[in-house]
Amino acid sequence: SELWLSRETTGPPHPGLYRHASLLIGDVIYFFGGLDGKTYYNSLHQLDLEQLMWRNAQPRHTSHAPMKKSACGMVSFGQDKLVLFAGYGIPSPRVHPGSIFIPNKRVTDGRGWCNEVHLFHTKTGTMSYQPTTGTPPPC
Repeated sequence: SELWLSRETTGPPHPGLYRHASLLIGDVIYFFGGLDGKTYYNSLHQLDLEQLMWRNAQPRHTSHAPMKKSACGMVSFGQDKLVLFAGYGIPSPRVHPGSIFIPNKRVTDGRGWCNEVHLFHTKTGTMSYQPTTGTPPPC
């Protein structure tokens, strides 16, 4: 029908970041990371499209949290998992074993590219680092 509708939502909304990753699983849209112009984030938010309700879905980490980043990939795995991978931002205090962080030589604030992989279980609310093997693609 080519008509956009505005609907009221409840709950604390996504903070309006850009270069975030987003993904639809079932009736829920997930938003990860992003940038507000100065600060990178590693927060996870969700919008339930049936209830029109926002929720901060900050996971319980079973290993190191993802770095604060934007421009990362996010895909679904099965009906209840999402995979976060790569991105650009501020490195975590510890680089995950098997991950690579490449500093951007054009900036002085430590930003750069990573190839880390994390798995988030939507039913349990847990996120874990996923070690990879083999030669990783370039960041």
